[in-house]
Parts: sequence; C-alpha cells; structure tokens
Amino acid sequence: MFISTRVSEIKLGQHFPHIRELVERSAVQEYLAEAIKVSFEDLRLGTVSDIVSKVIEAVHRLRLPLIVLDSLDALTRELDEKERLRVEKTLAAIVESSDSTLVIVSENPDITAADYLVDAVIELRDEEFENRRARKIYVEKIRGQAIARRRRLFTLYGGRFTVFKPIQEENLKKIQPSQFKPISHTTTHYSTGSEDFDALLAGGLKKGGSAVFFEIGKTAPTEWHFFILAQIRMNMLAQDGGVVAIPFGGVRPQYINESIKPYLNERDIKERQKTGIFGEHIQDKEYFKLDRSSFKKSMENLRGAIQELRKNGRKPCFLLLGVDKLEHIYPSDEIMKEISEMIIRVREDDDVVVFGSRASSEIKDKISDMCDMHLCVK
Repeated sequence: MFISTRVSEIKLGQHFPHIRELVERSAVQEYLAEAIKVSFEDLRLGTVSDIVSKVIEAVHRLRLPLIVLDSLDALTRELDEKERLRVEKTLAAIVESSDSTLVIVSENPDITAADYLVDAVIELRDEEFENRRARKIYVEKIRGQAIARRRRLFTLYGGRFTVFKPIQEENLKKIQPSQFKPISHTTTHYSTGSEDFDALLAGGLKKGGSAVFFEIGKTAPTEWHFFILAQIRMNMLAQDGGVVAIPFGGVRPQYINESIKPYLNERDIKERQKTGIFGEHIQDKEYFKLDRSSFKKSMENLRGAIQELRKNGRKPCFLLLGVDKLEHIYPSDEIMKEISEMIIRVREDDDVVVFGSRASSEIKDKISDMCDMHLCVK
C-alpha cells in the first residue's frame, strides 16, 4: 500500500509510469504462489487519524503488507513534539505486532521518528562534487546488522532508483576472458572501445590529433586507470592501429602486453605494440630501450618505435606516456620541452597521446594546459 500526503495518484503516475501500471493492475505478478496487491491512498486532505486508520486497515486486510507512507511531515509538522512522538509510537506498535513493514518517507530529518523506534534509518542526499551532482545514500542505522559500507552513490535515471555497486578486485578476477570486440571509429572520433566512455567524451577521442592528460587521484588504485587505458589500446590494436607506451609509475613494462593477451591475438600485439623499458639488453622487438642517462636518447628511441610501426602501415598511433615515471628520472624542463614538441607531431600525424601521472606530479598543471582534455580518476 502506498499512502501519499503530498502528491496525487495522477501526478505520481505521470512522473513514474511503472508505478501507475502497478496500481492499475492491482495484482501485478505472481510471487511465491500469492498475488501482490498494490493500492494507492490519497490522503493529502486527511488527518493523522486517517493515516493511522489506513495503516490498521492494511495490517488487518493484507498478509504481511509493505506500507509506504510518503510523507508524515505534512501532518506532523503542525503537531508539538509530544503529540508527534505519540503518533510515531502508535504506528511503530501497529506494524511490529503484525509483522508488517512500514517505510516512512521524510524530507526533514529534524522531525523524523526517534532512532530507537525504527529498525533502519536511511538518508538520501543530493551533494556536489567538483561542480557536479552526486546523489548519495547513507545507511545511518540497521538494527541487528553490521553496516559494511555506510554510503554509496545512486541514480534516479529513467525514474528508477539504482545504487552503484562498489568495485571489488575479487569480482574482477572472476571475469572470464573473451575475445575483444572493437567499436568502430567514426569520421570525427577514435572510439575508446567503450560505448559509455565514448558518450562521456562526446564521441570519443577527437581525430585531428588529440592530447589528453590522465590524472590518477591519491586514493585511486592502480587497477582503475589501467583498465580504462587498456580498453583504448585494445580498440586501437584491433583496428590495425599502433600503440607505443611508456608505463605509468608502479606498472611493469611486461604487464602492458600481458594484460591484454587473453583478449587479442598475441601476434597482433607483438607486431603493433611497442613498450619502453629500462635495460641494457633488449632482444624482443615488442620493446624499445629507454636510456636513464639521456632523456633525449630515450625520446629518439620512442620516435624510432613509432616510425617502425608506420612502416607496417599502423595508423593511427596511440601514444601512452607515464609522466610520473619519467619525472623521477629526468629533469622537468627536458620533459616539458619534449612533450611540447610531441603534441605538435601528434596533431600533424593525426595520432592520440595520453600523458598520465599521479596527483603528486609537479609538472601536471603545465602539461594539462597544453592538452585538449584533462581526465581524473579518484
């Protein structure tokens, strides 16, 4: 039963058609061999006594009913504290004695029932995060249970209440690898390999030479950014593009190839992707040498890797540069000079370059100013 003190059934149905359908059909589905009855009670002009009467009626007429009271504020706001508490105690006693479930909706937490009367307290908040809307659900109390996660993000998109599940590394490990299915590039953008990410970027990575700065927040695990960038690399490789990468700090160069082998043809990876590595002896063609004593030499080797891919017709090239790793080895002024020249070449060759770094980078703001886009994972 849905008891409303502030909105009519017609208006509720206009905003949430699926609720109107439930009310109109009454018995909406078979569940455990019993029909679920749905009814709507309009008590906008009612009194507290009317609400109590409807709750009692539902308890006696229905078996184990779920009663949603939206909301008690409109009526109890005119009552003093003692009268309001008496009403709340009455409703709690009626529900408890009948094994029913009562959900009380309130838009003013200052006039809700005392905590000891209810089994759970859930608060929905509309907050702001870096000039963006962030809906959050807070679990303030659940009687007799541990609160594993006090707050989560949720959305009301499409008129549906959907809570976002937290990312669990254990769940990612359970995913069975399958052949990667690329998303075709458009005439104006290179796809990231994810429809959702493409939509977020208004079509993907813009053609004509894109420079992106990818920042990793202080609390973000390494896996978060790595999966996003691996998706882009795979989509480029699967469509005959090339990839040249210097990994972010904390990422083994070998992992750049190993991470995508379960999803793409291994031969294509070795032929189309080259990764920079510090070492004296490099025999495998899928790697190119980085020189610790000379940044200029390292960049020459990087350009050589790009040219080698060009000879095989690999275009476009997706360049991934771990600025945080380079920043710990080479002078910042040398890095900035090379990055400035690299962006010019990327625009001329219609490639894509992503500069990545942790939030602690001292030159991230300067690099970001030269890029078309600044993404941050937090």
